[in-house]
Amino acid sequence: MECPGCGFQRSVLLLLQGEIRESVRMYPATLPILMLVVFSLLHLNMHFTRGALIIKYLYILVAIVILVFYIYKILNHKILI
Repeated sequence: MECPGCGFQRSVLLLLQGEIRESVRMYPATLPILMLVVFSLLHLNMHFTRGALIIKYLYILVAIVILVFYIYKILNHKILI
């Protein structure tokens, strides 16, 4: 059985090659995770007013996307197409 993070590295490689659609199909949480990392780094340097709150909501979004995708894979024994 695959773990909830299976496909992340392949998805990042596809994203770096410009294959955005294939990257999202491989692992839908890649873009939200990258948004979270980029925003967190920007918040560390620029100290946004509601930055901590936005980071919290981004974490929740990432967790939901990972959970939904993982349940989908368990129920259908395949990756989203």
